[in-house]
Amino acid sequence: MDTRSKKLARYLKTDRHVTQIVKALRRAYGAAHPKAVIEAYMVDWGIIRVRVTDPDFEGKSDKEREDPIWAVLQTLPAEALQELHVLILITPGERKRSPGSALFDNDRRRTIRRTADTPLKAKS
Repeated sequence: MDTRSKKLARYLKTDRHVTQIVKALRRAYGAAHPKAVIEAYMVDWGIIRVRVTDPDFEGKSDKEREDPIWAVLQTLPAEALQELHVLILITPGERKRSPGSALFDNDRRRTIRRTADTPLKAKS
């Protein structure tokens, strides 16, 4: 396999992992938290960032927010989890003032984005 083919194969594998992560969170966490917005994108091959914005996080500690999310993520293949580099768990009000959330919204390196409500969007 030539270098270009190897890069494409890795890209497609990471795309599959972004999709797996969003689908798993939507199915398990989103079903119990219908107001949650679940988003993920690939920054580069093998680097995935995830943000869950949920009003139900209000008043909860980081651990209380993380536990149900990690319960879902731990059901995924280790290969997908190894690519997860950032997990942002915030309320809608925190979204406006969170530096991590601002980076999530404005990252120009983003190549693949998946959300609970939208299909694949390629960077233009």
